[in-house]
Amino acid sequence: MPVRDRANATPLSPPTIGLLASVGQPFTDRLTEEDRWTQGFEFRPQKCGAPGGISTLCPNPVINKATSARPDSVFVDAYFPFVRPTCSTFGFAGREPATEAIQCLEASREVLVSTEFNLGATHQAQGLAGNWLTNDNTVPGPQGSPNYVALTTPVQSLGVVQALSALETALCNCSGGQTGMIHVPPGAISFLCTAMLIERDPSGILRTKNGTIIVPGKGYNGASPDSDGNQVDPTGQFVWWYATSRVFRRETETSTFPEADRVDQYVDRATNDIEIEAWQGHAVWWDNCCHIAARVDLCSVVC
Repeated sequence: MPVRDRANATPLSPPTIGLLASVGQPFTDRLTEEDRWTQGFEFRPQKCGAPGGISTLCPNPVINKATSARPDSVFVDAYFPFVRPTCSTFGFAGREPATEAIQCLEASREVLVSTEFNLGATHQAQGLAGNWLTNDNTVPGPQGSPNYVALTTPVQSLGVVQALSALETALCNCSGGQTGMIHVPPGAISFLCTAMLIERDPSGILRTKNGTIIVPGKGYNGASPDSDGNQVDPTGQFVWWYATSRVFRRETETSTFPEADRVDQYVDRATNDIEIEAWQGHAVWWDNCCHIAARVDLCSVVC
């Protein structure tokens, strides 16, 4: 057998469509400085529900004009997706283990973050503040009213077109016409495209004809709500779609341990291997004004 030269691994390929891509650039404000938001933050949404009204009076008079109460505060805690690959330092001249760990995280973070946003496992286990898609334990919405609405029971289902129509209608009603998001498993995109219900806008985001953003999170598995045990149909025919108000996110810079300039100090001399951990702080949230769920039969197009 010939002695083959050792080469570095071929590069990983992070997804270009998913939750993070659909949300877009991280949200920035005064808390972005020094990553203060990683200790948790809260905010009060500007509005939920009805947009206001129409009056024949001049702008100044307020008599007989209804006012909209400010929604309740939303509380959000950060969490830290990580990877910990084992790298061999033997025979690989010029290899940079810290860089490879960061590349592994960049390729994996869509799955890690969207899985948490879907099922909220870490939120529940660690008692973190925040909301997730399958959470039907009614996080308070506007003025403390329940914000979670199920359009079907766990044994009912809607066809693809009917589900999309019902979710968009419910989003419009609860948000006062603002742009919302519908979260679907990645496999649902083929059905939506086949029915010509969605298209990609110039920025690469998937949208319905109404402009609603379709989010095929790589970690979305079509699971039922928490009260139903997060069941997943093994055939893939029946899946749950969730609709929310617009989603936002924050992220920190990526960190590694050991740092890139200290890698040599942590090499296992017996194996010439080193474990590098890369992590990044994340927070993903919406204003809790809209949270809608529907069980969908992918094999039924219309009803």
